[in-house]
Amino acid sequence: MYVISLYPVICEVLDKIGEVSACSYGRLKADVVGNALEIFGVTKYLNNVLQRKDQDVVNAMSFVTLTKQHLQKIRDNRCELLLSSIIAFCETNSIENVYVSRGRKKRDKLNTTNFHNF
Repeated sequence: MYVISLYPVICEVLDKIGEVSACSYGRLKADVVGNALEIFGVTKYLNNVLQRKDQDVVNAMSFVTLTKQHLQKIRDNRCELLLSSIIAFCETNSIENVYVSRGRKKRDKLNTTNFHNF
């Protein structure tokens, strides 16, 4: 709930970071968080609508459909922009491998049983 109550202040700070940041990495982080806050704003409205007791099911489902459409528009428009900015950042900083394998967990044991000991 704290994110929702601080939503206007967070948006203002992100705008300032995007304007003032000298490096492209800072602007990229501000853009990612800005996209997340926009999604929070859309889902906050849906949450408020669904919390009302006087809402009928048909209206609630229409709000769910509208929210899904809005989120799909965000996904279609913003993801390509975000991906292109990430690729540009990697190219300017000579990062060749964008997708790094996670490796093995430290506590991940091999699948051994008692039969392996005999």
